[in-house]
Amino acid sequence: MRKRLMLIMSAILVVNLVITLVLVFTNTGDGDSSIPIARTLDEAVETELESIRMIDDTAVASLQEQLAVGEQFSIEPRELAEAWLKDFDFTIGEIVQDGDTATVNVVITSRSLQAAIEEAMPIMGEIIGNLSESDDIEEAYKTCGEVLMDSLRGGQLISRSIDLNFYQRSIDGAWVIDPQSKKDLAAALAAY
Repeated sequence: MRKRLMLIMSAILVVNLVITLVLVFTNTGDGDSSIPIARTLDEAVETELESIRMIDDTAVASLQEQLAVGEQFSIEPRELAEAWLKDFDFTIGEIVQDGDTATVNVVITSRSLQAAIEEAMPIMGEIIGNLSESDDIEEAYKTCGEVLMDSLRGGQLISRSIDLNFYQRSIDGAWVIDPQSKKDLAAALAAY
């Protein structure tokens, strides 16, 4: 019973980890004063996508604050973000502008969180399944964290095409990503 409970907890923690990562690294843009105002549509698209690469102290602090999972698995937030976004890239495709709105096709490439989790979960299950009553649970979680990080570091790169909508604010003329497109981008990054 203890092993099954730990496996379920591990799965829940890993899912929370993915959600936290995606939210932290796509939570920039319209209200973020650290992102320069984009006066052109091209600049807005480039700025939005480049902001995902920014693994600065603010992003790490936000990740640390929201990532109780990292502590459980002894995963350092900066190390996790760097492993996930190491090979992040994007290609801007067709841009269709209609007045103060635009749709931009983008191909993003990154490590697949989904594939890393799918690879790590059976190994994590085995680690937990082999625990005896006298084994150290904390050490088992740490080992599971190492397995997850190894899976992420060596994980496959996947590319996804996504259409993002942008609009031009009437107040200052700045181009910003539509909130739903920001969610769609987050979902594409999680690769679920």
